[in-house]
Amino acid sequence: MAMPHLSSLLHFILLLLLSLVPHSFSISFSYPSFNQASQGIQYQGQAGFFNNSIHLTSAQQDSVGRAVYYQSVPIWDSLTSNVTDFTTSFSFIVDESDDSDGLAFFLAPYPSVAPAKSDGTYLALFNGSADTIQPSQIMAVEFDSFGVSPQSNSHIKQDTEINNFSVTTVSLNASVSQGITAFAVVNYNYSTRNFTVSLSFPAGTVGRQNWSVSHTCDLKETLPSEVAVGFSSSMNNASQPHRILSWNFTSTLEKSQATVEGKNSSKLGIGLGAGFAVALFVLGLLGFVICWRRRVHKMERLEQHSTALDLSIDQAFGQGAGPRRFTYTQLLHATRNFSEDRKLGSGGSGEVYRGNLTDPNIQVAVKRISSSERGKKEYISEVTIISRIRHRNLVQLIGFCHEKGDLLLVYEFMSNGSLDTHLYNNDHVLAWPERYKIVIGVASALLYLHEECEQCVVHRDLKPSNVMLDSDFNPKLGDFGLARLMDHDNESLTTRLAGTFGYIAPEYGASGKASKETDIFSFGVVTLEILCGRKPIKRNQEEEDADLVQWVWDNYGRRAALTVVDERLQMDFEPSRVERMIAVGLWCAHPDSTQRPTIRQVINAINFDGPVLELPPQMPVAMYRQPYISSESSSSQNPYSADIYSFSSVTNSAVLGR
Repeated sequence: MAMPHLSSLLHFILLLLLSLVPHSFSISFSYPSFNQASQGIQYQGQAGFFNNSIHLTSAQQDSVGRAVYYQSVPIWDSLTSNVTDFTTSFSFIVDESDDSDGLAFFLAPYPSVAPAKSDGTYLALFNGSADTIQPSQIMAVEFDSFGVSPQSNSHIKQDTEINNFSVTTVSLNASVSQGITAFAVVNYNYSTRNFTVSLSFPAGTVGRQNWSVSHTCDLKETLPSEVAVGFSSSMNNASQPHRILSWNFTSTLEKSQATVEGKNSSKLGIGLGAGFAVALFVLGLLGFVICWRRRVHKMERLEQHSTALDLSIDQAFGQGAGPRRFTYTQLLHATRNFSEDRKLGSGGSGEVYRGNLTDPNIQVAVKRISSSERGKKEYISEVTIISRIRHRNLVQLIGFCHEKGDLLLVYEFMSNGSLDTHLYNNDHVLAWPERYKIVIGVASALLYLHEECEQCVVHRDLKPSNVMLDSDFNPKLGDFGLARLMDHDNESLTTRLAGTFGYIAPEYGASGKASKETDIFSFGVVTLEILCGRKPIKRNQEEEDADLVQWVWDNYGRRAALTVVDERLQMDFEPSRVERMIAVGLWCAHPDSTQRPTIRQVINAINFDGPVLELPPQMPVAMYRQPYISSESSSSQNPYSADIYSFSSVTNSAVLGR
């Protein structure tokens, strides 16, 4: 009779040990569309899968529904206080009737279920009964199609009755409740505490503009360390459901050894306190064996990874002369132990430090890339691509190093920093000759990448912060972490969406297909930004002025193109060349990718050696195939239709004790 008890005890101990194994803190998943094979989505209420999409609601009255990722998502580390950055993008359709209330993307304590009486404007997030509302922790991005102000929306009004909340709202002219596909990107950056919602749809559509709304908040103060992520929705009495067509999510919280040991120690203490004396012995023995095996496997994986990384780099550089391999000690001394006073800047992929090498005796910029999986991919991508290309308008890679868990790239030092620091610096206003030289230089770099390399290089992240300037303000394009190689005869390559909002071509944002034409779009936006001295998207701006391309096109159509030029130039420029460059910028940023020029046509047009496309007075609407729309929502009359992304109201809520 003792054996069954011992077996049960061992079973309990094994389960306890398994619970001690830490989960990965970083989470990434992608659903380009939904089908019966799609795993990892849990449905609540009337939500369910149908016709390649998630239906959050049904046609029945007072319908509510949720679709939630099946695992908890770590947001911050309770021992180290590290907080994650995360990005999620999704496309959706809201019911076209007046009785629909909208939908929300939310983060809430895990596990999370739809509360009772949460229909109507409560969007399956909160209990609508005044007698039972309890304080809760939740952050939500609401796409409201019924009522767009706190005074007219009871759901928003009720938020004001709970302490410790903050909310940012933007109201748009166009309605989401038109049965039209919409595309949203939600991004949180902990270093700036910035929670941003970006809404994209083709520019030029009447009453529908690109929008971005931001809210400053600290996730650690708003949410528990692990949360549920997903979508919720409700409607009163509508005939069509709210649908989610695609969903991508990536978080970047890194595990620390202190966190792993701390969580294991806490759980071990609970297990031992509840166990028996015999369990203590067995637990210790099994724990030792498992920890020893895990350590051995970890060392083997690290050794295999280091060997694989070395092989990847060696294959990238080949047998010829290429960038030099530095030791970690050399770069540590060059940057004075990566001291803060040597830091030149930081971005999504890492930090950049100024360094002084002794062999050779030169000044360099050392980029320290995150050792996450994403960072490793960008590191290999950058050395693979930039090691085989060389041009006067490309930042030169001098060397590299991957030791002690660090991924380091060594570049030539650019004394004037990046272009964006000069475009918006009133202490030194870039003169017209400098701006002209920068546009021509960046165009020359793209010509080399697109047409003169052995393989075509698609940069995918062309923006002012990636254009570096030397002491004479000669431009050099850098940051090839997101770049991809493709054959010259290929039209495009399908990748995960990458780049920066405002510089992403509309067809790339909708389909995920990068091409030379998407680089040309980014170049057009950068050209207009250089000429106008303003960012591509102005937040909280009047609708007609929010989008740079739309604003310039409107003035160009009214034959008032020169009125958009940076007023700090005080008209000290050549009008004919400026007008030609504005026309070329608009040509490159044309919503229809088939109408954009090649980079060689761009250079010829700027130099008056070739024509410019005759542009219509009003910006056209982009036309391309909708990749994520199910058959029931596609037009049977015309398989190609405009992807119109429109929103009537977006609410970015950070609520504590709602």
